[in-house]
Amino acid sequence: MASDFFKPATLCFLALQPLFLLLSGEVWAQSNDCQKDCSCSFTGRVIDKQTGDPLVLATVRVNNDKGATTDENGYFDLSGLCQEEFDLEVSYLGYKKLVHHHHVHHDPPTIFLSPDDQMLESVLVEEKLAISGEMTQSETTLERADPSLVGTVSLGQALKELPGVGTLKTGQNVVKPVVHGLHSNRLVIINNGLRHGNQNWGTEHAPEIDPDMAETFTVVKGAGAVKYGPEALGGVIIVEPPSPDLLGHLHGETELTGYSNGRGLKGRMLLSKGYTDFAWQVQASGVYQGDLETPDYMLTNTGMREQSVGATTVYHKRHFDASLSYSYTGQELGILRGSVTGNLADLGVALESEPPEGTRDFSYEIRNPRQETAHHLVRLSASYDLPKGLLDLTYGFQYNERREFDVRRGTNNERPSIDLALTTHSLDLEWQHPAWQGLSGSVGFQGEYQDNNNIPGTNTIPFVPNYNHTRWGFYVSEAKDFAGFTVEAGVRLDGILSSVRGRDNRNDLYTNDYQYTNISASLGMVKELSSRITYRSHLGLAWRPPSIAELYSFGKHQFVIEYGLWRYRDGITTVFDEDTREVPAEKGYKWVHSLDYENQGWRLGTTVFANYIQDFIYSRPEGITNTVRGAFPYFVYEQTNAVMAGADFSAFYTGVKKRWNHRVLLSLLYGRDVADDAYFVGLPPQRIGYRIQYTLPSLGPLQDLKAGMENEYSFRQFMAPEVIPVERFMGDDAIGTVGSVFDFLEAPDGYLLTDIYISAALRSFEFRFRVENVLNTEYRDYTNRLRYFADEPGRNFLISVFYQF
Repeated sequence: MASDFFKPATLCFLALQPLFLLLSGEVWAQSNDCQKDCSCSFTGRVIDKQTGDPLVLATVRVNNDKGATTDENGYFDLSGLCQEEFDLEVSYLGYKKLVHHHHVHHDPPTIFLSPDDQMLESVLVEEKLAISGEMTQSETTLERADPSLVGTVSLGQALKELPGVGTLKTGQNVVKPVVHGLHSNRLVIINNGLRHGNQNWGTEHAPEIDPDMAETFTVVKGAGAVKYGPEALGGVIIVEPPSPDLLGHLHGETELTGYSNGRGLKGRMLLSKGYTDFAWQVQASGVYQGDLETPDYMLTNTGMREQSVGATTVYHKRHFDASLSYSYTGQELGILRGSVTGNLADLGVALESEPPEGTRDFSYEIRNPRQETAHHLVRLSASYDLPKGLLDLTYGFQYNERREFDVRRGTNNERPSIDLALTTHSLDLEWQHPAWQGLSGSVGFQGEYQDNNNIPGTNTIPFVPNYNHTRWGFYVSEAKDFAGFTVEAGVRLDGILSSVRGRDNRNDLYTNDYQYTNISASLGMVKELSSRITYRSHLGLAWRPPSIAELYSFGKHQFVIEYGLWRYRDGITTVFDEDTREVPAEKGYKWVHSLDYENQGWRLGTTVFANYIQDFIYSRPEGITNTVRGAFPYFVYEQTNAVMAGADFSAFYTGVKKRWNHRVLLSLLYGRDVADDAYFVGLPPQRIGYRIQYTLPSLGPLQDLKAGMENEYSFRQFMAPEVIPVERFMGDDAIGTVGSVFDFLEAPDGYLLTDIYISAALRSFEFRFRVENVLNTEYRDYTNRLRYFADEPGRNFLISVFYQF
C-alpha cells in the first residue's frame, strides 16, 4: 500500500522546499553585483574545429573592451568584468571570427573555430560540463558530423562508434545500445534533457530517437550518476539536439542520402534564426527503406519507415532563460518473416535452413510481423540566475505508443497483438549553488508519473499488465579541490510506487501494489598528473527495480515466448507477488578508472572497469513450448549475481602536417554468472576497429577533401553457454525444460568488416560517398537475436549531398 510519503501534495511540498528557501532571501542575502566591484570572471577554451587541437594566442574580447589570449592549451581567463552578460568575440588569424552572447553564470564555453577557407561555421559549446554533471566520470562524445554516421538510421548504430559501446539487435532495424555489457533498463537515456519515457523493457524495443535530430551523443560510463536517477547501472546516454543561437541570421542545412541495400532514401533539414532575446529552430527528417539483402539472399520484410519533426524556441532576458521544444518520431519497422514458424518441425527447419523460409524478391511492402511506434515529447524549461547560484526548472511530457503485429490467422492478422500507450509526466528542479567553503555542486529533486495502458482489441491476453508508476528522487552532488585533486561525491534517495492491473492465464483480473526505495551514491576524483595526462577514478553504487516485463511477462513476444518472475517458477504458470516470491532490486557496484593523454597530435584514452551486480535479472532460454500459434523457444526471467569487467582503449593521432588521421578503438568485456558459474547469452564479443583518414584542405574548386577507410573485427564470443540444438526437443519428450543456461546455436565465427568513404565541399555543398561492408562479407552477429535465422546485410553504397546556408 502507498504510504503518505508518496501522496502528490507531499511530493510537491518537498519539491518546492529549495525554492522557498531561495526566495526567502535569508540564506542568500548577499548579492554579487559586478557593476559595483567588477568582480565577475569566467574561463573557456578555444579549439580548432577540424583537428581538435587547441589554438594558442587566440584573442578573446568582451564588448570590444577587455580582452585576453589563450595559453598553450587553448585556455583563457577573463577577470575584472563589470557585467554579468555581454557579447564575446573570439578571433584567430586564418579562422572565422565568432561572436556570442554570454553570461558568466553559464558553464565555461568551449569555442570551436573553423579555418577561414572552410564552409563550416565556428561554433560554441556552453553545456559540456552541464551535460555530464560529473567531472570525475569517464565519458566520450560523438558529433553528428563524424564521417562514420553517414547514412546511420538508428541511435544504436550511431553510438557503436564510441569505445565501450556495442549493440543488441533484433534484425537490422531494431537496434539498442549496450554499454559495458548492459542495455535496456540498465542504461538511462536522456533525450533533449528528459529521461526517455518509452517501452524500454524488451530487447526488441529500440529507443524511438532519430539520430538525425541530434547534434551530439555522449556516453557516461560510470554508475550512480546521481543527477540522472536509478537504473544507470551501465551508464548514461545523453542525446542533445542542436540549439538555436541568439543574434543568429536566418540559416539552415539540409541533407539527402540514398543507399543501395534496402534501396532507401533518407533526408533531413534544419532552419534557425535568432534575435536579441529570442531564437527559434525547426527540424524534420525521414527514412523510406525496403527489404535489406545479405550477400546471397533477401531479408524479406525488413523494410523501414521513419518520420521525425521538431521545433525549439528560446527566450533570454537578464538573469532569465526559457525554452520550449516539441519533437515527434514515428516508426514502422518490419521483422524478418523467416523468424516466425508454425510448428516444432518448422522451427527446426528455420534454425537450419538458408535462406530463411518465406524469402521473396525485393519489396518495399512491410507485412507482419512488424512494429509501429510513435513518440511525442514536450519540454518546457526555465533557468534563473539568483544572486547566488542558478535555478533550473524543467517540465516534461511524453506520450509513447507501441503496436506490435504478429502473424495470426484470419482477421486477427490485422489486429496488433500488443497495443500499448504510455504517458509520462516529469518535473526536475535543480539548484546549482556557488562555491561555499570550497564546495561547488548542485541539489535537486525529480518526480515522474507514468500511466501505461493496454488498448483493447488485441484479442489476446496482454503481454504486460496495465500499470501506474510514481517515482521521486532527491540528490546532492558536491565537488572540492584538494592539492591538485578534485574530489566529487554524490548521494541520492529514490522511491517508486507501482500499481498493477492485469489478467491471468484464466483471464481473471488480478491487481498488485508494491514499492521499492533505495539509495544511489558516487565517489570520484580527477587529477591532472601533468598538462598532458589526466587520471579519473569513480566508484558508483546504483540500483534498479525490476521492470514490469521482468515481473509480469506472459506469452508470445515477437518470435519467442517469455515468462516474468511473477508469472512462472519451476514449471508453474500463475500470478505471484512479493509475498509468494521475493524479487529484490538489482544493486550494482561499479568502479571505473580512466587515463587520458594528449600531446602533439596524440589523444590516448584508457578505461578499465569492474561491475558487480547483486540480484542481476536476466532472461535465459528454458526450452521449447508448443502453442496454438506454433512451436516457439521460451525464455524465463531469473535472478543471480553477475560480474561485468573489461577495458576500453582509444587512440587518435593527427600527423605533423595534419593530413593523416588515425583512430584505433578496442573494447574488451568479460561477463559471468558468479552464483551459478555460467555464461550469459548475448554478451557483446571483443571488438577492435581502425580508421585511417587523409585530409586535403583544397583541391581545385573542392575544399576540405577527406578520404578514409574503416576496419572493424569482431571476435567469436568465447564466453557462450552450452548449445542444445532444437533436435533434442523433437523426441517423445519433445516439449520440456532444461533448467540451466543454454543456447540453440553456437556463437558465430569472428568477422572483419571494411568501409571506405570520401567527402568534399564545393561552396555551400558537401558531397559524401561511402561503401559499407565493401568486401561483401557473409557473417552473423552474436548480439542479433535473429542470428538464428539469417545472415547480416551485405555491401551497401551510400551517397549524400549536404547543403548549408
